[in-house]
Amino acid sequence: MTDIAKTYGTLVNHTFNTCTYRGCGFISVIKYNYNGELLFIGDKDSNLITVIDTVNKRIIGNYEGHNGVIWCLDACKNDLLVSGSGDMYVILWNLKTGEQIRKIKYKGIPKNVAISNNGEYLLISIDTISKRFPNVLYLYSLSDNTERVLMEPEFKITSINWLNNEEVLLSYDDGNIDFVSITNDTFTSSKYKLHECAIKSVSFNSDRTKIVTASIDKTSKIFNLEKREVELTIQSTVPLNSACFSPIRNIVMIGGGLDGMSVAFSINNDTSIKFCSLKKGTHVGEISTHFGPVKNIIFNPNKTNFASASQDGYVKMFSISNDYAGHINIPTVELSQDIATIKIKNVCNNQLITESIKYIEYNFNAPKKNTVAEEKAVGTYKVPTTTPTPPTQTPTQTSTTSTAPTAPPTQTPTSPTLTAPSTQSTAPTTGAYNIKKVIEKYSSNIVEGGIKISNLPNTITRYDLEEIFDIYGRIKERGIHIKNYNDDTIAYINYEDIESARKAVTAMNGSRYEYMIISVELLYK
Repeated sequence: MTDIAKTYGTLVNHTFNTCTYRGCGFISVIKYNYNGELLFIGDKDSNLITVIDTVNKRIIGNYEGHNGVIWCLDACKNDLLVSGSGDMYVILWNLKTGEQIRKIKYKGIPKNVAISNNGEYLLISIDTISKRFPNVLYLYSLSDNTERVLMEPEFKITSINWLNNEEVLLSYDDGNIDFVSITNDTFTSSKYKLHECAIKSVSFNSDRTKIVTASIDKTSKIFNLEKREVELTIQSTVPLNSACFSPIRNIVMIGGGLDGMSVAFSINNDTSIKFCSLKKGTHVGEISTHFGPVKNIIFNPNKTNFASASQDGYVKMFSISNDYAGHINIPTVELSQDIATIKIKNVCNNQLITESIKYIEYNFNAPKKNTVAEEKAVGTYKVPTTTPTPPTQTPTQTSTTSTAPTAPPTQTPTSPTLTAPSTQSTAPTTGAYNIKKVIEKYSSNIVEGGIKISNLPNTITRYDLEEIFDIYGRIKERGIHIKNYNDDTIAYINYEDIESARKAVTAMNGSRYEYMIISVELLYK
């Protein structure tokens, strides 16, 4: 066994006792309270916030009041719960009774909320849904219910973390982190470029001297807050949505995966939770428990469990046992009297399911096996699972003589007539769909609930479209397709129902996106 394996012990036969919660639609956010006794869950379709007792492993109830996706949550010691939703409201709740203290309307979607360490202030980041309004970061005073605009960032804020009562750490979708010092009248900003793409999460270690980031550029980075430098870069094969330190072992847990709209175009999708060494960044183990991309991984402040949430609609809470913790004693936690007095209704009547999930430790000395190419059907094509991977630019590429990465080849619509593939035709070497055939087939056979968006900028992505149009209703899995022509970019979105499509057309037709006036129309009127 290698040195790394010796460091972490032999856990090949270890299993985690797990409680599983099934949400409505994909899970958008999970959050522990300050002492880890409660776990709050927000999902896409129920419009409810569910709270779980992590000590007795039971569902306490639900907070009911939003009319959209629950995007962000935070709680503090003084019985205050804050939530932000796709209905463009931020609600302040009494945590014990479930009553709404205050409901605030914004001109955009509140994607992040964070209560200060002393419980006096609340930061709220608003993502604009059109270029009519800017992205905004608000500073809200909880003592006198007043707020002021702190800044209007050019890029969307993806996370907010208070460093102390006067300094905040922000992350953006352009790959930057930003140290913002707040005073009564002014603020200062200090940015550091960590990633090439959007940062999806930022998490602290136990003594808050380091952070670990997760990005869709397929890397996770450990950043020293005192030295202001990157100490370690962890590589992944899929976009990462979340990363967190383990207070039990010297590891970092990372998770991600391709979403439902992208997985059909790739033969590589890993939705397992990876355990990575803090020394070298190598993967030392994994848990394969979700079948959709992992959205969140968070560790309980009391060190008794950690939780993961996925686009597959499940939240899993893993209990830490003494055989996993080794020499570290796992504390025995009893539910406090304050938490035991929470009286809120359980609207959805969901139940927790108990199961055991195996932890797999990598054997570093095991010889590599020769794999035999297998083929699997993808649409009307057959793609070898072990063919060379599609030519993509890896984050570790450092050659100075290499040419700049080129955009994926687009199909010019030279002819509207599609011919059936010959029986002697071979599988595409890229292992992907013929995008022109997918789009034209989709647009000609779309079911009721579809819309067409034209005059879009050619830089728009599926993530952008999902954020803009998801607030009007539930989009079907793999229901967004983009087609780039020489003179126009067109997208097709397929909702679950026609009413959601009508709402999207009414709200977005003729609106401005970046420098373009977009056109939105129903495919079935």
